[in-house]
Amino acid sequence: MRNVFDQYSEPENKLTHALACALDQDRALLREFLRWVGWTPVGGKLVVLEQRVPGQALVDLEEGERRGLPDMWVHDEGAWSLLVESKVSSPLEADQLRRHISTARRNGFEDLRLLALTLEGQQPVKMEGVIHRTWPELYVWAQQQSSSSAWAATLAEYMEIAEARMSSDGYLKEGKLTRFHGIPFNAENPYTYREAKRVLGLLTDELREHEGLRRLGMDPTGKGRSAITGRNLLAVWDYIPLRVARGAGLHTSYPHLTLGIHQDRLEVMVTVPNGIQTKLRRNLLGDGVEDLRQLLVATSDEIERAVATIERASPRALLQQRHYLSQRSAGTIDSRLDFDLRTASDEPRGKVKIQHQWIEAVHGALSERRSNLQLGIGANLPYGDPGLNTPAVVELVAGVWMACGSFLSRLLGRE
Repeated sequence: MRNVFDQYSEPENKLTHALACALDQDRALLREFLRWVGWTPVGGKLVVLEQRVPGQALVDLEEGERRGLPDMWVHDEGAWSLLVESKVSSPLEADQLRRHISTARRNGFEDLRLLALTLEGQQPVKMEGVIHRTWPELYVWAQQQSSSSAWAATLAEYMEIAEARMSSDGYLKEGKLTRFHGIPFNAENPYTYREAKRVLGLLTDELREHEGLRRLGMDPTGKGRSAITGRNLLAVWDYIPLRVARGAGLHTSYPHLTLGIHQDRLEVMVTVPNGIQTKLRRNLLGDGVEDLRQLLVATSDEIERAVATIERASPRALLQQRHYLSQRSAGTIDSRLDFDLRTASDEPRGKVKIQHQWIEAVHGALSERRSNLQLGIGANLPYGDPGLNTPAVVELVAGVWMACGSFLSRLLGRE
């Protein structure tokens, strides 16, 4: 076997090579892999091969394709074998699978199965002896095995890197190789743009399927940002629109659900953009400063309950004034008011002291708006808490947004 870092040129073959290396180096992992596939060999010693027929020399990729060779071949030096064909960008074809099976039988393997590894959503090929699994399923399996196998951990990490690279290069246009399993950033694993972008895509995909958010009014099919940028910044962000915004020319006409992966925290906000309709702004401002304060105090209490398991989480309000040098510019911040919503409470909350003037500033700026003003209500979740590096983050984020349900109802005039 070649070293795991000695890769092929095609992304599919790089992935299969990493899998083959991990299984070849860790025989206990290989046995677990075969059990995961659902087929157990009856023989003893197992052999892992790539792009070659058992007993024959290694061939190059083009020759392997012409000869109908599978990407990976596991056999027991007897009549048993498992063939593996992997796909990422290209579709799975029945003729190719038939050639693989025919090649194996010509070489004396009668007790055989073929594993087809594809992206989720790719059409399976219904054929006797063909087992279908997806790359995300393989990734989850590798994560589950990583506590007992360093090679499984290496495989999972490589899949994450490969996914980020393929997405950045435009090779992976649809589908995912991995699944969301938490925010990976902490003191030992610092923020990187490419990893943050990958994790953001996985997390928003999970959130679009959340039933509670659908009841809140999220539009699961609504488009977010047309392009996720921020390579030179310390955060990447995206948003999910609400159903009420369907048909609107600009996403800035209505509030939306915003998620930002920053260098030091996860930021979850209901964003009230500058371009919302005047009647919505009036709904928010209500009958005055005290009316707005009561709304935000109630929202803060709900957010606190939603993030109670995260020790350093805080309910936040963020009011920003910006101007833009061009339509494509990121925007220049002229003013930024970021405060803990607990400062609006009737009584001090722990070490957070009361300061109602922040609410007065928000109300005053929005009611006498002369600039581009955007308000966000939500929570900051600083990295380092163990609750953030698990799939439970999906429920945390959804919980923050759902905690803003009364805030959204007031804003949209649904009270």
